[in-house]
Amino acid sequence: MTELAKRLQLLHRYLKSWLAQNSAMHGVVVTYWDQQIEPIEHVMHYYPMILGYLSLLKAENDVIPDVLAHATRLGHRLRTIQKPNGEYDKAWGDLPPKNTGPVLQAAPALAQLNLYRHTGETVFLESALRAYEYINTRWYDKNGLNNKVVNHTAMFIHLLSDLYDHEPSNKLREQIERSTKWVLNTQFSNGGFPQADHSSIQYLAYNAKVAPGLLAAYKILGWDEIREALFRLADFLTKNRTHDHSKSPLFVSQLNPTQYSYTVYLNTYRALRFVPGGRKLLLKLRQSTNFTTKLFPIWVARASLIIYVLWRICVDLEHSQMSDVVASCVKELMSFQYAIGGFPNSIGFNDGYVPVWQDVSAPVRWNSYCFLLLCELVATNYSIEIELLPNRPNIAIPFTKDGVKHLWYEDYKRIEIQNNSGKILRGIEKI
Repeated sequence: MTELAKRLQLLHRYLKSWLAQNSAMHGVVVTYWDQQIEPIEHVMHYYPMILGYLSLLKAENDVIPDVLAHATRLGHRLRTIQKPNGEYDKAWGDLPPKNTGPVLQAAPALAQLNLYRHTGETVFLESALRAYEYINTRWYDKNGLNNKVVNHTAMFIHLLSDLYDHEPSNKLREQIERSTKWVLNTQFSNGGFPQADHSSIQYLAYNAKVAPGLLAAYKILGWDEIREALFRLADFLTKNRTHDHSKSPLFVSQLNPTQYSYTVYLNTYRALRFVPGGRKLLLKLRQSTNFTTKLFPIWVARASLIIYVLWRICVDLEHSQMSDVVASCVKELMSFQYAIGGFPNSIGFNDGYVPVWQDVSAPVRWNSYCFLLLCELVATNYSIEIELLPNRPNIAIPFTKDGVKHLWYEDYKRIEIQNNSGKILRGIEKI
């Protein structure tokens, strides 16, 4: 068995430590907008893991035994938290009571549809179709998804494309074409995508979320414009590696507009979006924007999604120039894996190299993308030389809070915040 496969097994054990008896998967929350040490269940924990399990069905050996049973268990949990109207619960915009959004509904629906393909169990197809109808009813109008968030529309495109592949219809094809055209029209000349109509910021993690939907649409539509957009996106992501090899040659956090702040653009957007010709004026303003790089936070676990889409573009579109980039990024990512199996969240969450708990924690939401990446690589016998990682039952990682050194202790059952002498200041059970 390769070292990469052993690392996958270790990560799988770590992720299972957050899985409750009722199949609810918990985890700490660390995003751009919200942070919470107390573990919660979130719908986005399931989508990458289900896809990862299913990809392992292509593997030549049982790296993880009974992968279909693991995937099915999570799929049934998604059914359990789906409401009668088709909406998945536990799908807040990071933390309750924030509202849900299209991406938080389309992602689990996509996982359910893929489960149906592999199991033939119609309950998973029904779950996906109910979620699709819910998204249509709540957010879709004649202009596409009305929240105008690029990665949300891209995830919806992925769901639409897989539904079309299951059972083609004129309605689905029209939705795919309309939504894809909108996404393509938002791409900047540098190859990146804005967060949304209301924000020109180019977050690299959100840019990565655009690729799977466009790849799925390309298989249906075959448009050269999609292929070219994906090549430009790959080039954009590659050019925005940090290249700070003393710390991490992963990826920068984002590119911010230089001419105006987020608040100024948001207020302009709100003023013009309902004015005749206002959206075209906003698009013209955005396309003339210059950008400056914001380094921090350098996402570690979350970088796995960027690496995953670069690998997909490399393989699916035969973009061989990405091969060396993927190899170096995979090797760098693996250098961060903890001996307990998880990957840390970030470097520089507080805009510096002094780690805080948000850096050293290993959120399930982003580690599930690490799982997806490793499953795909192992399933295709991807070969890379990486160092042996000793398996230990716990970790104690230093971080700083209010200028005082602390330790993040974690084993397979609990998290502890300890002082520098090892005294427990706070203990939290994982499930």
